[in-house]
Amino acid sequence: MKQLYNPQSLDNLQDIIENDISIQAMEFQFEAPKHNWPIPYGVFLGEMLRCLDEYVETGNIEPIQELSTTAITGWQDDTIINKYMAFSNLQLAGKFLKANNIYKAMQYYKRGITYKNLKSTTDIENDISITPIQKHTNEKKKIALPLAEKIWSYDKQNNLLLRRQVAALVVELLPDLNLTVNQVDNWLKKSKATPQAILDRYAIQDYGNTREENELREQLKSKILRDLSPID
Repeated sequence: MKQLYNPQSLDNLQDIIENDISIQAMEFQFEAPKHNWPIPYGVFLGEMLRCLDEYVETGNIEPIQELSTTAITGWQDDTIINKYMAFSNLQLAGKFLKANNIYKAMQYYKRGITYKNLKSTTDIENDISITPIQKHTNEKKKIALPLAEKIWSYDKQNNLLLRRQVAALVVELLPDLNLTVNQVDNWLKKSKATPQAILDRYAIQDYGNTREENELREQLKSKILRDLSPID
């Protein structure tokens, strides 16, 4: 099977797969905590990746099947099921690619993309009317805006994080998306993600510039970066 691919095409294929894996992993990371897990999510993720490695190395598929069945049977929402299936299949694609098993890599890559692209009829109709650039932008928004809401959830008590400061944190936490602060700030302006308490501060031009607020803000930003930085 390897002979069908020259080194350049293999490099291109790896770039495509790794990009899809990275984006799907981020989508899954922000969706997953909203749902129930049979064990703490971080523990589950570690066990899942271990089972995937075992399957790639030994061909033993039973551990990952048992683990996946345990999780999925507790969910009623197709969204998380599809994201989980996309995530696990794309992870396998990347692992088989690193193991130089191109056939298996392509097999699981196609499965992962199939689950990733499962949509409602409305979503499909909307896709017809947008350009490829808009579609790519919308995919980034679907990751960035929930992350912004998650960041603001840390700030419910003091309401210190203004829109542009949250945009900067989003950019820092999502380096693979190549976002800019202005871009994310503009998305937040047009969305409903900004908390009303922050909008009220803008309305009276209260930007929280006292020394105490600035110190608390920096402490909060440091905690958010520690808590939400992607898992290696």
